[in-house]
Amino acid sequence: MTPKIEWFQEILEQEPSSRVFFPLAKLLFESGDVTKALETLRHGLEHHPDFLEARLFLIHLLYSIGDMEGCSSESILIANLFNQYPDFWAAWGQSGAQVGGDFGLYMGLISALVLYPDLTLKEFLSYGLKGLSERKSTEFSHYSNTKQSFASLQTSSQSSGIVQSSNDIVDIEEVGDSEELFFDRPEDMAVVSKSKDDSFPVCTRSMAEVLAEQGDIVSAIKIYQELESQATNHEEIVSLHARKVELSEMLAQARNASSFSSSTTNSYNINHQAEVIAMLEALVTRLEKRAKG
Repeated sequence: MTPKIEWFQEILEQEPSSRVFFPLAKLLFESGDVTKALETLRHGLEHHPDFLEARLFLIHLLYSIGDMEGCSSESILIANLFNQYPDFWAAWGQSGAQVGGDFGLYMGLISALVLYPDLTLKEFLSYGLKGLSERKSTEFSHYSNTKQSFASLQTSSQSSGIVQSSNDIVDIEEVGDSEELFFDRPEDMAVVSKSKDDSFPVCTRSMAEVLAEQGDIVSAIKIYQELESQATNHEEIVSLHARKVELSEMLAQARNASSFSSSTTNSYNINHQAEVIAMLEALVTRLEKRAKG
């Protein structure tokens, strides 16, 4: 047993609720005493049930010794916790997508299954395959049309020796009536074109909601302000203003919560430092008495 292990054990004897149980359990595991490490972890988690890393380490140890029943019961606790925060998986997936590979896709799948418990993996794959098939069909259609147009143009040019005029290549009025020629998918056109029924781009309000969901409430409010200033329909103005006010209230609450959390954390740190100092003084006194005895 190393002096560091003995020192941590002395601290736990003085203060059973101390968080040093976690580094102590890791040292015990590294020294080969898995049983004692498990005992230390379980005792510490009774005082600190929200200590996530300690519980993950407990699951790791249980799995390593083949205790599947204990591993399952502990895993369920963490699974229930993560199920309450499905956006965690989405955020993790986005960070993974920046690196590349399929990691972001896997996390996105988990997020979707957590958000929509009734969604089966079969349905998820079916939707994806359907979308892929539709996109491939659209791309093939555009390719075929372009190829046929080029072939007709080439035949006409060869028969006359020259291209008659620019109108033989493209009819400007036809292009104006068929904007989809410039886009691979219909949804791409919705980003830059205006709806015939609405005064603004279809995606703008949706973009504001996406930003709000991701926590960028300030940018979402700016979008709603712009939409409200350009709106001409009274009902639309009222709707946009109401949502802007709602987001402003959410932003104020978030800032107040952040301020309160900061002051609470500072108070906790001061009290915690005082407790640690008192505990160490008691430990030193105890060790001195033991040395004299």
